Amino acid sequence: MSTKRPSNMSDKDRPKHRRHKRDNELDRAIAIVNLGGDIRAAAAATGVSEARVQQACELHRLRQLTKRHQRHK
Repeated sequence: MSTKRPSNMSDKDRPKHRRHKRDNELDRAIAIVNLGGDIRAAAAATGVSEARVQQACELHRLRQLTKRHQRHK
């Protein structure tokens, strides 16, 4: 039996579980660097400090390298 939910609440209105709030400006900066821009240009274009862009890019690169595809059992 499924869980009861108020009739005025659909699936798409249900809050999604997110690990952390995304920082769109930081994501844009990472994208700029990935597309061949340098860190200073990405920081200037997005208004994020160079140190944060540098750190975010390093983390992003690490995550990409260590990503493992999980098999569904």
